[in-house]
Amino acid sequence: MLFGTKELAEFLAREVVPLFICAIPGQEKTNIRILASYGIGREVKTCQELKNIVLGYKEHPEELARIKQKIRQIGKPFAAKELSDAICQSCCGPTGRRSL
Repeated sequence: MLFGTKELAEFLAREVVPLFICAIPGQEKTNIRILASYGIGREVKTCQELKNIVLGYKEHPEELARIKQKIRQIGKPFAAKELSDAICQSCCGPTGRRSL
């Protein structure tokens, strides 16, 4: 599966910790790097590494909880509303209505 911006937004909105397998250079690698800078998500190079990570989360649920807390800290659950409010205010003023 490709992990573009939309897919990552969906994963993070659901607080799913992303593990990236076979990421393609470019946008996906950039997404991995950015999320890693926040302590979220990891790139997995081998099946054994994937197994170790998943089992590690199973054995240490506090680590999974810590990552999910980081996801909540950077999340913007009302981003769409904030964006639409900003657009309406920029073109229509504080009331959100165009004056005739």
